[in-house]
Amino acid sequence: ASFVCWIRSSETAPEILKSAAHTMKHAVETQESDRYDQETHERLTKAAFDHCEAYSDEIETQATNGEGSSQGASEVPHATPTKARKPLKPKAASRRTPQPTEPAPPEVDLMGLVNTTVKQSFDGVWFNAKVSYVKPYFRLTFTDGDEQDMTSADFKSLTEGVFEGARLRYHCGVPWLWTDVIVQERYEGRRKHGAIWEADDQPYGSTARDAWVVEFANDGSWAPIDLRLTRKVADETGSVPGTWAPMK
Repeated sequence: ASFVCWIRSSETAPEILKSAAHTMKHAVETQESDRYDQETHERLTKAAFDHCEAYSDEIETQATNGEGSSQGASEVPHATPTKARKPLKPKAASRRTPQPTEPAPPEVDLMGLVNTTVKQSFDGVWFNAKVSYVKPYFRLTFTDGDEQDMTSADFKSLTEGVFEGARLRYHCGVPWLWTDVIVQERYEGRRKHGAIWEADDQPYGSTARDAWVVEFANDGSWAPIDLRLTRKVADETGSVPGTWAPMK
């Protein structure tokens, strides 16, 4: 395309070449039509090469004799320089030490608990409630007639001993070890509740799925912690940081 533009604007190119450059088509259909003259095409192509060769000899002679040509400099098309692309920076390797995979909790058949009785405490006092299912919630009907609807996730946590107001024991690691905590609300992400707090030397990483915001009884501070079922222990003896147990 640059060559064609140069021929079209050149003052030294024969008129027949300039005319051919103006009418030149790049479509394959044109070459296959009855308007395409192979003999004329070859003759124009040879004329173009001869013209270019003569122009090249002229420029070379001027360069040898130390002469310049303002006309030639303006006629020669120049390609627009392109900015060199920077090589891609290699992705930094993760510095986080990979943690072992924690065993998956056992599957719980929540629908199998419909028409059974569960317990929930309020301010440390336990109440019995009968379970029913009113799509999409599990409904607890307490002995005093009060009702409470729960999502599947909250009802599952209730069956594991975790719910709003639950009083638990949590292993915070050295130097605090076991500390009383009161469950406040389900964790709703870093934007609202901040990062999940983890005990030092905790064997497994934490996830948001079973995390809850709790109040630490030792200093009154609040923080989200992972209270998944696989970290629930029956006995505090020999337990590791990050485990929890119901308060007796």
